[in-house]
Amino acid sequence: MADLASTDVTLTKIVKHRVGLLRQCVYQVDWTTGKDYPVAGTGVLLPALSYFELARVDFFDLKPITINGLTYKYDKTNHSIRIFQSAGFTPAGTITNGSPDTFAGAAVAAGALVELGHVGVGTTSLLLKLEAR
Repeated sequence: MADLASTDVTLTKIVKHRVGLLRQCVYQVDWTTGKDYPVAGTGVLLPALSYFELARVDFFDLKPITINGLTYKYDKTNHSIRIFQSAGFTPAGTITNGSPDTFAGAAVAAGALVELGHVGVGTTSLLLKLEAR
């Protein structure tokens, strides 16, 4: 099965506005079944920042809409969404990210979460909020 790519991600603009120098956008991020989670350690790549009309990201927030027992994290370095599961589940992947600033949470540091392995991922819907100055 092919890996999920940025072209498999559908973005729906919920809101976009500007307050002074701050630009804020909220998008619904969706992908459907039929593809595998990438094994490269970058997660599910999102379309380029220029699609969001941003040159960089200063603040981000990610909220899952579909609840499936997985933990989703926005990877600022790779501009992607990483998917983690409890270390007790199989198949378990490994945390390969070398950027401790992005994934320095206590759960990841304690080994309670591992990155999803190269497996098929189900239909997913998330809310992603990005801000930049």
